[in-house]
Amino acid sequence: MKEKVKEIMGELGFIINELAENAYAFDFEQLHCLMMFNSNDKEYVQFCVPCLIERNEIDDAEFNKLMDYLNSELKYVKCYEIGDGLSMFYERYLDSEIGLEKVIKHVINWLAAGALEAYRLIQNIKNGESEKE
Repeated sequence: MKEKVKEIMGELGFIINELAENAYAFDFEQLHCLMMFNSNDKEYVQFCVPCLIERNEIDDAEFNKLMDYLNSELKYVKCYEIGDGLSMFYERYLDSEIGLEKVIKHVINWLAAGALEAYRLIQNIKNGESEKE
């Protein structure tokens, strides 16, 4: 499935750069993204926007609140603290090549939309504004 996904990404106009055996980088608009495959599960893929913000850029409480908010409010995408930063992931099991182009477009669009919302919230936090709850 990895080769088929890479082929479709190329057909969609993405330039894929191999980072490791199962890890690839690509850009979408102004987002730097990763695409990773699981060597133990050939039909499993993760798309990621790495390090939306580093923990030391904002107060710890705000960092945790941001992660909780994004995970509870956004559909399809989830945030995890990786190293010292907050990264956003879309994980997908690809059980068929049928409609795979549509699935990939969906994944990338939702990941980008989630990242844009995260960046908006991060800017609000840095400006001293808070989200109405």
